[in-house]
Amino acid sequence: MQLTGLPEHFPALQDIREELVWDFSETDLTSGREMVVVISFLKSCLDYGIIVTLQSPQQLICHNLYRIGYISHPNLTLVNPLSDEPYS
Repeated sequence: MQLTGLPEHFPALQDIREELVWDFSETDLTSGREMVVVISFLKSCLDYGIIVTLQSPQQLICHNLYRIGYISHPNLTLVNPLSDEPYS
């Protein structure tokens, strides 16, 4: 599975020392499977105690973090979250 705009593979959690800054401005998550992979990775980072900053995350990423109770996690910062475009 190739995730558009994402690294070919995620770094091992033990390789991330203290902070993960992830810019989603070039990332296009188009499938449910991609979303599950990203949310699971972010959840693992936060559970591991890593400070996570998401720049321009899609609304669906924010929604899924809310659904699992992580949107207000003390180690999570959302910068310029994107909203869905209204239907025309």
